[in-house]
Amino acid sequence: MSLCEHLFGGGVKAVPLNIWHKSHGNADGTYFKTQNLLAKKYKKYYNVINTTNGYVYTNFLKRLAQNLYRKIKYRKV
Repeated sequence: MSLCEHLFGGGVKAVPLNIWHKSHGNADGTYFKTQNLLAKKYKKYYNVINTTNGYVYTNFLKRLAQNLYRKIKYRKV
């Protein structure tokens, strides 16, 4: 179900498919760019957006803190 469909009263749909990501699990620059685009587009309607990889805060400061935390937590030591 798309976020837009949910805003206009659409129902929940479940599709039993495997999901493959182009990134192969690596959060590169495109991951954060897409995350920011989603957050900007839907910040009027949602505080948090659930994704296949977790969740995204639509509040800029919360998203910034979340991204910094992830970079520290998952850094290669």
